[in-house]
Amino acid sequence: YLDEYYQQYISQFPRAQGMEEAQFQTALKQWEKTFSKGLDQLGKRLWTFLPKSFQDEYFKIYLSGDAPRSIIVHSDEMVFPWELVVPHSTINGKLIILEPLGISHVFGRWKTSLPMKPIPQNLQVRNFCVLNPTYTAPHELPWSLVEIKALQRLFPKLLVIKPADLTAVETQILNRSDIQIFHFSGHGRYDQNNSDLSELLLEGNGALKALGFIGTKLCAEACPIVYLNACSVGSTGLVVGRMGGFAANFLENGCSGVIAPYWPINDARAAKFSVSLYKKLQTGRAIGEALQELRSENRTDPTFIAYSYFGDPWTRLNL
Repeated sequence: YLDEYYQQYISQFPRAQGMEEAQFQTALKQWEKTFSKGLDQLGKRLWTFLPKSFQDEYFKIYLSGDAPRSIIVHSDEMVFPWELVVPHSTINGKLIILEPLGISHVFGRWKTSLPMKPIPQNLQVRNFCVLNPTYTAPHELPWSLVEIKALQRLFPKLLVIKPADLTAVETQILNRSDIQIFHFSGHGRYDQNNSDLSELLLEGNGALKALGFIGTKLCAEACPIVYLNACSVGSTGLVVGRMGGFAANFLENGCSGVIAPYWPINDARAAKFSVSLYKKLQTGRAIGEALQELRSENRTDPTFIAYSYFGDPWTRLNL
């Protein structure tokens, strides 16, 4: 549903070829305005999918003037984009429309059957590993290089895995039990037919499938926070009646949290989002707090609104 919605808008995305830069920027701003309006309409529709008992309780608490600072949704499904939901209700003949849940609250999601992680909520980061593949033309991601250099300035002990091919990933990431943050910045591919076959694209024409994290030391022993800065890999889907995809496989195999986008993201803005997020985390903000602030500060930006978070919203990373 969300992907079909996004594809309708992406088909209208302005193309830079044949345009002056000023013309393109004007067209881009208009597209973003249209997308933001459409996203608001979608958020209102998503609200109607929720049980009436939930809707009534939410507005009861809102009208009491004591709305919760944070919300964490425990659910077996991982498809519904809770962060985008726009609460609305007609009360005493007056229509009330609130901010999306991901902006109104410090927000997190978790699977009902899994124990909460990490315990305690303050995760001491000793090893921060980054995977940033280098791609050949025309698939280069120049802004991802800017992103990684900025992160290296913030965190001098950051470990960038090179070469970013399948062999290095298997030996230097999947087989390690001492990584607290695993950050991927590159191309991703979401498989609508079987989300477990979604991929992170590596060097040497290699690819790391969502299935590749099952039964690894990285997930089972290290239990890291995972940040996937790649298009659409935050999406999940049903596979043989169960949740499939990167987020589902990371959580079910032991990871403490997953940050990833629902839809395709802009390279330059994804880099800005990443650096901005880590700067906020560096000041002591919890993951959910930092994400809420970024959404609120950039509420019309399709890239900043795209990120979902499966994890305890009050987890803090001691960086």
